[in-house]
Amino acid sequence: MFFESIHSEKQSEFHYHFGDSLDFPLHIHRSFEFFSQLQGKTLVVIDGKEYELKEGEAVLIFPFQTHSYKTITKGKHALIIFSSDMVMEYSKSKVNLLPVSNLFLYNAPETVSDNPYLQKALTYDICGNFDIGRSYKNREKDVFHKCIMRVLIYAEENYKSSCLLEDAASAIGYDYAYISKKFKSAIGISFRKYVNTLRIISAKQLLLNETKTITEIANECGFN
Repeated sequence: MFFESIHSEKQSEFHYHFGDSLDFPLHIHRSFEFFSQLQGKTLVVIDGKEYELKEGEAVLIFPFQTHSYKTITKGKHALIIFSSDMVMEYSKSKVNLLPVSNLFLYNAPETVSDNPYLQKALTYDICGNFDIGRSYKNREKDVFHKCIMRVLIYAEENYKSSCLLEDAASAIGYDYAYISKKFKSAIGISFRKYVNTLRIISAKQLLLNETKTITEIANECGFN
């Protein structure tokens, strides 16, 4: 599982994408994510539950729900990721809830306006249609899940420094040995490798957009 910080830190985020196929591994972030199948078929897995989407079907994924995509038949899809503040009233009313099912019927537009007011209207339209007749359940107070999320957030905030798991465990008040074992089980790689992955991603972005030397970029990204 991978924590997408790019969709976890922005305010008033609205990201949309149209494509013919989507294959993306298990990941998690703090934003809402809407996926609509316009043509073809896609397997979407949300918190371990499988949805085989066909034309006219869509899913709305809530913040911090794990999800992945795998194309079954190429066609056409719409993907919109938007932060909670884009639908503030809806988000507040569901803060401790999760949908029993993420599936619903929705005719997604094939084009999206760049006007921020129309974008916000679209996100509310998606949530409003999703909410019709919807059943919700309380979010499980999963201590294990919460501690892993806190470690991921710690890594995002500290990867440019030494960022050791011992420090993360101390910061969130958990035993180092417990966190080490559970982190690798949940994410699939060690904490050290995860932190280095964040550093590499950051370094790539800086190498493309900065005039700094490789040594300066390496130091800035935590490769000291």
